[in-house]
Amino acid sequence: MQGRCMKCKEQKEMTKTEPYEMKNGRQAMKGICGDCGTKMFKIMPGKKAE
Repeated sequence: MQGRCMKCKEQKEMTKTEPYEMKNGRQAMKGICGDCGTKMFKIMPGKKAE
């Protein structure tokens, strides 16, 4: 999965990804930048079905 790394300032491949649900119910993914090791976060499209 790709996400924007704030340290590298580019789209990078995320490693060690895990799903995450935000307080408002939106789905997201947490991971680590494959190049520099910085934590990354990507909000996924759509809302959780209730």
